[in-house]
Amino acid sequence: MKQMTAITHALIVLFAMPLVCFGSGYGGDMAQAWDDASIVVLGQPTSVRGSQQEAERGHGVYAMMIEKAFKGAKPASRLEFLDPYFRSTASLHILDGSRYLVFVQTAEDRNRRPHPTNESLGDALSGLRVIKVDDRNIGEIEAALATVKTFKTLPPQERKAFLLQNLAVTNAYSHTLIVREILTAQVKEAVPYFQQRLAQATNESEKLDLISSLRCLGAPGVKATLLTWLTDDSFKQRVQIIEEMVRLKDASVIPTIRNYIDAEDVLLAAAARSALLRLEDPEGKRLCLDMAQRSIAPTARYNAIHYLNWGYSGSFTEDERAIISRLAHDTDPNIARVAGFIMEKWKSVSNQVPEDTARKLTGPQR
Repeated sequence: MKQMTAITHALIVLFAMPLVCFGSGYGGDMAQAWDDASIVVLGQPTSVRGSQQEAERGHGVYAMMIEKAFKGAKPASRLEFLDPYFRSTASLHILDGSRYLVFVQTAEDRNRRPHPTNESLGDALSGLRVIKVDDRNIGEIEAALATVKTFKTLPPQERKAFLLQNLAVTNAYSHTLIVREILTAQVKEAVPYFQQRLAQATNESEKLDLISSLRCLGAPGVKATLLTWLTDDSFKQRVQIIEEMVRLKDASVIPTIRNYIDAEDVLLAAAARSALLRLEDPEGKRLCLDMAQRSIAPTARYNAIHYLNWGYSGSFTEDERAIISRLAHDTDPNIARVAGFIMEKWKSVSNQVPEDTARKLTGPQR
């Protein structure tokens, strides 16, 4: 009831007077944006205050008459909003004369997000996502919105059939929803679709995306396919292949991955070493530490030490602690920071070291 009251109040403001809200990019898909916004409208924003230069600094104010309202508003209402992130993560670049689909949030909408932003906005409405619309994509956008609305209102027992029916529909705005829900619900009937797509795919990124979906659905043959790709020198994205192999959580891939710990491509070598660590190979920790302290490639060093912080919960020998202590003073601030994080964990009860050893490794306290 409290949520409905807040939304109703916001809509009253929308209809009664020009509304100032803030437009920003949003990395989620359309379905997620639909869930996270109370108002979804289409219109043609026009700059009403400030120069183009001011707008690029985040001070552009725009007004629009709502041409179509898909959620929480009515056509012909006037809407004003400010875009403080003129060139945002959604590649937002508002141009006079262009049309945009705008997802608008209330304060309660923002508070429901895992990482609320713009707390200083108070009760103001804010633009969660803005999509440029023209004659080329308006049909696809409206079809996607219809798909999202239908799916959200279907009873659970009817959703599987709906997802399978729409899986083969090519729509850049709603396909993410369909695939995500199929994987979440473990709809095994979708396996033949992904297998067929994989057989037809020629782009490496598309292949990796499809094999990931098949892995999530527990389809047969995923491991064999990844092993074939990894040993194929013509396959360029072998770092990503190894990452998929790690997600299999299958120790039988370790011997093949071990062949790449000294690969000429240092990023591939770092991926192989961190993969062994995550697959609990006894040599994984030593190999990652070796690369972190000896490699001259900054990214490879960081990738090697990263999983010693995030993906390793075992203990360190005194010699290994000494290495990490030195890395905490490394000239590369990224390496030093992560090494420091690892040392912070040593203070926990489960990984405590004797006081004299700790003093020897970290130096005198000031």
